[in-house]
Amino acid sequence: MKLLIVRHGETEANLKGIWQGQTPGVLTEKGKQQATLLAERLKDEDISLIYTSDLDRAFHTAKIIHEYHKKIPLIKEPELREAYLAAWEGKAERDLDLNNPPKGLETFEELQVRAARFLEKIMLKHKDETVLLVSHTGFIKALVNSVRKIKGYTSDVNQDNACINIIEFTGEKPKIVLLNSTEHLK
Repeated sequence: MKLLIVRHGETEANLKGIWQGQTPGVLTEKGKQQATLLAERLKDEDISLIYTSDLDRAFHTAKIIHEYHKKIPLIKEPELREAYLAAWEGKAERDLDLNNPPKGLETFEELQVRAARFLEKIMLKHKDETVLLVSHTGFIKALVNSVRKIKGYTSDVNQDNACINIIEFTGEKPKIVLLNSTEHLK
């Protein structure tokens, strides 16, 4: 399986430094342009299907990409959502006490379990296919760390808006071909 993983385009909240979590999010004009450039980058990929987070910012990005792949399924998948940030959702990072997380917050470890479970499910279902995932920073970091067999959060996996990551599952060990690439945006 070849896995293409992309992050949604820039949102209004991204510009303001607001933690979105599982709020819908609205793409900026720049975010829509980023999604269009991402779609152009992916237009020649032989994608079998697209799974997208059901949150608006990711789904809007996925719909723009889907314009080049109209014959394949576009599937909304709640498991691809960003981490649930409880009382931190909708608040600016500068206003948060990061040493005192709110009750009910989905931890990175919980997010990583969700990401690994989703990956296992699609690997069984789409063994020899190219699958595109449209998701969010936290989820993608959790998924990449799961593939790398690293438990917990690391800060070495940045995810810029409208970036692309490619992971190939061809042998015993997955191969990370591309990580946080934004060349298509230049």
